[in-house]
Amino acid sequence: MTSLTVADNIFLGREMRTKLGLVNYKAQNRRARELIKSMNIEMPETALVESLSPAQQQTLQIVKALQINARIMIMDEPTSALGVEETKSLLEVVRKLTSQNIGVIYISHYLEEIFEIGERVTVT
Repeated sequence: MTSLTVADNIFLGREMRTKLGLVNYKAQNRRARELIKSMNIEMPETALVESLSPAQQQTLQIVKALQINARIMIMDEPTSALGVEETKSLLEVVRKLTSQNIGVIYISHYLEEIFEIGERVTVT
């Protein structure tokens, strides 16, 4: 089985097509690069998804949601498998999303993360 590239994963099921109906990889790579750059993320659009770190894979899912113009994102324990630096990077991505008026519902048992990025907190 062949692994997908970052760009292929972003457009999976919503591939950009040429007039002949073929996948337009050049356009997909260009658009993926734009989306990744808009989030200040370091991730080559041609990298294989299997070669990405857990944090990069997490961030890829966020970019994927941006590609379909999601206005609300729900993140359930997004940093549970991440290290300190990866967590900082992800929290920066969350800040960037909220600055673009994208709603984020962030579920975590790490309260320090919640207080760092949250505007409203609900504890149940």
